[in-house]
Amino acid sequence: MLNDTNDDVAAAFLAELQRSFASNDGYAVGNLLSVANQRSEEFAFALTEYSDEEIEKWTSSFVAEPYDKFAKQYMMFLASPNTKKLEQFSSAFSLFTAVFKDEWQTLIVQTLCRQLYTVVAEQKQMGTTVEVGNIHVMIQTLLKSIIDDRGESKGDKRGAFLAVANTYFKICEKVNKMHMCKNILDQIIRQMEIPTSLAGRKIVDQLVRQFERLGLPIGQRVAFHYHVGKMEMLYQRFQTADAHLTFSFERCIRDLPHKRLILRNLVIVRMHLGRLPSRRLLEKYEIQPVLGELARCVRQPHFSGYEAALSRDRTLLFRWGCYSLLKDRFSLLMYRNLVFKVASLAETTQVPLDFVVTAAHFSGAIDATMTTVEGMAVALIDEGLIKGYLLHGRQLL
Repeated sequence: MLNDTNDDVAAAFLAELQRSFASNDGYAVGNLLSVANQRSEEFAFALTEYSDEEIEKWTSSFVAEPYDKFAKQYMMFLASPNTKKLEQFSSAFSLFTAVFKDEWQTLIVQTLCRQLYTVVAEQKQMGTTVEVGNIHVMIQTLLKSIIDDRGESKGDKRGAFLAVANTYFKICEKVNKMHMCKNILDQIIRQMEIPTSLAGRKIVDQLVRQFERLGLPIGQRVAFHYHVGKMEMLYQRFQTADAHLTFSFERCIRDLPHKRLILRNLVIVRMHLGRLPSRRLLEKYEIQPVLGELARCVRQPHFSGYEAALSRDRTLLFRWGCYSLLKDRFSLLMYRNLVFKVASLAETTQVPLDFVVTAAHFSGAIDATMTTVEGMAVALIDEGLIKGYLLHGRQLL
């Protein structure tokens, strides 16, 4: 048993935790876990002198089955040093997953999801390498148990479904492992029984309808489509990304910063699709100073101005996670606009490539050569950004 000087904080927490579990009060349990996490230094001090066996015995004297193992592991998490917190918390989360049966427990799962992301963010901030493999397996198992529930639970625990998925997406983004989101998204599509023959916007439409049918919270749906839209953008599947981000932006009812976060990704996606934003829209959401100049240079096009604007805001765009996309892809879009302008001025559908080279020089691409322009023309045709063909011998597009 803990001594009288150290056990007050922990004993009060465990006693209240048991009362909340016994009364099936998910809100109270979630609140207790949140408060305890904020006061983890007090728990760490209170439990410093005791072994795992002593803590387990003491915890079981307060918390009854089936939550005793979870409570013990959560106490271990609170008492653990920073380097062990993610490992201990993941174990606690897995133990609660094993007893997650009823609707009232969804609030607890949502609280644990928020805490999981917080722990990962803290580990990242300390410079610790975060391995998400175990988290990936845990999330897969939890999502499967939620969707595959066939009436063994009391009530509907699907309210936790998107909270779990969104937490994993946020963690992957935090540790720069966005490619791992693809497996979870594929699992969700399978479990929603969406035909694998569908692709792009059709899959997005099916997901929207399925989430609507399940009555999942709109805030979680907005977050889900935002995260998936950003992932699709990084994979350069811009049509699909546009559908996800458009839903997220149009349905978001939060304040300006949240809509701005969605919009800056949506603007970049639509610029890739050749749809440039209005100055009024960018000014309304306070992203004109960064994206407005880039959009203007793409529209003109102005190659040297674009490079200057990109270089000026390089640090910010890296933080947004879109610098590479803006640097690698937009010269192609500027050549597309340049070809259209040359064709319009020449009043012909057969554009001499030397005209394009000259126009590129005037537009700031001073290093442009015939080889460069031919390569860009092939890429434009290949990606469907221009409908036409290249006459190499005659140097016509």
